[in-house]
Amino acid sequence: MNRPLFIVDKFCNGNPHFGLSAWEGNIVSSFETSSGIKPGVFHFDENRLNDPSIDHNKSLISQILNYKPDYIFAVVYEDLQEESKTHLSLSSLRHIGVELSIPVVFLFGDLEILPQLRIAERVINLSTLVLYSALSSAGNLLSSKKARYVWVPKDSRYFYSESGRRDIDVCYVGSPTKERMHLLRYLEREGVSVAHFGGERVSNIKVQDYAGILRKSKICLSFSRSFRAHVINARPYEIAACGGLILEQHGLETPRMFSPWDEFIPYFSYRDCRSKIIKLLANQDEIEKISSAATRRYKSYYTATHFWNEVDRYVSESINRRGRGLISVSESLPFPLTNTSVMHDAALHLYVNYPPSTLILYNLMYRIYSDRILFSLYWNLFEFRRYIWWTMLACFTLAFLMGK
Repeated sequence: MNRPLFIVDKFCNGNPHFGLSAWEGNIVSSFETSSGIKPGVFHFDENRLNDPSIDHNKSLISQILNYKPDYIFAVVYEDLQEESKTHLSLSSLRHIGVELSIPVVFLFGDLEILPQLRIAERVINLSTLVLYSALSSAGNLLSSKKARYVWVPKDSRYFYSESGRRDIDVCYVGSPTKERMHLLRYLEREGVSVAHFGGERVSNIKVQDYAGILRKSKICLSFSRSFRAHVINARPYEIAACGGLILEQHGLETPRMFSPWDEFIPYFSYRDCRSKIIKLLANQDEIEKISSAATRRYKSYYTATHFWNEVDRYVSESINRRGRGLISVSESLPFPLTNTSVMHDAALHLYVNYPPSTLILYNLMYRIYSDRILFSLYWNLFEFRRYIWWTMLACFTLAFLMGK
C-alpha cells in the first residue's frame, strides 16, 4: 500500500484548549489501523504555536523530502494564500504536485459552508483528487471529475460493535448547540431521559470514551443540520459501527447512505421523536433488527478498510498513468468509492413514508445546493440576516450622533 503524509491539525479547530482533534486524529489513525503502516504527519497548528516566526511551509517540504511519501493527504479549513509561513500555501502545493510530482488528495467535511466550498474550488486544480463528505450535491457545485462524495472512515480499534448489555437507553454525544439542547430539554420535560455527553470542544471527550458510550447505548440521537443545510455527519457511521440504533432528525442526505425505517429511524418533530423513543424502548427486538441492519451496511460498504483501499487504488492508478503528480480535470480517473457502495441517488422515491411537505422541502434544498448561484444567494441571505440587527443599530447610532 502507498504511504501518505498527512497534513492535518493536531488540535480541534487548531486550538489546544479544545483538546486533540478527533476528526483529523481519527482519519490518520484509521489509516494506520487499516493498513498497518505508520504514516507521516505534519501539523501546521502545532508548529506555528511552538514557533510562529519560522517558515513552516519550508519545514513541510523538508519533511516530505526526508519521508518520501507516495502521496499527500490534506485536510484544510482556512483559506490558502499564495505565500504563507504559518499555513499551507498555494505555492507549496504547486511545488509538491509539479516539481516533486507527488499526488495530493484533499478531504473536505463541510462543503455546505460557502467559504469551505471556495477553498475546495481554489485547490482542485492543484490536486489529484478532492474527496468530500456530508453534502452529496456539493459535487454539482464543484463541477469537476476530481471531486468524489465519500463517507467518513472510522478507526476500527474504537468503533466496533460488541455483544452484551447496553445500559444506556438513549444518548446524545455532541456539541450542546441551541437547537439540539431544545430537543433534549423537551424530552426531559416529557419524561424521556437522554444521557448527554459534551463534544470535543466542551469536554474534550476522547475518541475511545465517545465510542464506548455508543457501544453502551440502545438508541443514539443524531442531527442532520449544519449551517442551514441538510447533511450527514460522522455520527450515523459511528453509531452503526458501534451497533446502536440511529434515531436522526429527518434530512435529505442520510437516506442516500442508509435506508430509512430499515437501517435508521428518522423523526420529524419533537413530539415524533418522543413517541418513537417510547415505542422503540418497548420493543427491544425492533431495536436489535434495525441496529443490526445498519451495522451490516456499515461493515459491507463504509469501513475504513474500504475507504483506504479505494484511495490507494486511485493513487496507484494515477501514478501509473501519469508517472506522478497532478492530473488534469479532463483526465481524472473514475473514482470507485461511490460506485462500489450502494449510495442512493437523489430520487425522492427513496424517502418512503415521508410527509409530502417534507419531500417538497427536500426537492428545493437539493436544487439550491446543486446550483452555485442559488447556493451563494441562499448562504448570503442568511449571513445578512445574522447581522441585520447590528447593522440597523449601528446606522441608528450613527444617525443619532450626526444629528447632535
